[in-house]
Amino acid sequence: MQTMMVPKGLCDEIERIVWKFVWGSNNGNAKVALVSWDSMCQPKAHRGLGLRHLKDHNTSFMMNVGFNIVSNVNALWVRVLRTKYGISSGLLENLSRGHCSFLWRSIAKVWPFIHENLVWSVGDVWGATSIGSFSLKSAYGKIRGGALNPKERIWELPWTLKGPQRICFFLWLAFKHRLLTNAKRVMRGIGNNNSCGFCG
Repeated sequence: MQTMMVPKGLCDEIERIVWKFVWGSNNGNAKVALVSWDSMCQPKAHRGLGLRHLKDHNTSFMMNVGFNIVSNVNALWVRVLRTKYGISSGLLENLSRGHCSFLWRSIAKVWPFIHENLVWSVGDVWGATSIGSFSLKSAYGKIRGGALNPKERIWELPWTLKGPQRICFFLWLAFKHRLLTNAKRVMRGIGNNNSCGFCG
């Protein structure tokens, strides 16, 4: 994921495997998902589990490589790429994709994201962070854009508990009102009695 754009189908398949791991499966059949994948991919402080959309995470890795091509011009691998593809100096508007390696083609795909977030100030500075240095977290945040829920401190509470992760996960589901109670099972058509198993 750090050297080329991974096909979307492969990213989707890996996400399906992660999804099955989180919710479990019986005899190869996935169990009921109580929370959507998009919600699970929100940061923990934004009501999610902190997982990442792999396609966007892959893009942020490639943005890191592209940012280094602009800002780390003395590195040998950067000098080789700049020489091979005819970039002598400065910042290009876009990169050519014809007759090039998978790495260069992947960088060319994400180049518009890199170009729009660079700020020129004595050297190239990443405009998505307050200190001007590139980070994968800031790149991923730029790609996801307005897809994040509002940040609320209360959603960090389940993850501060000193205990097994399954308890933290249970509390997270309870906070989201997503526990699979008998009433919810009946609503989903997988049960026939919506009364409480303890008190009736």
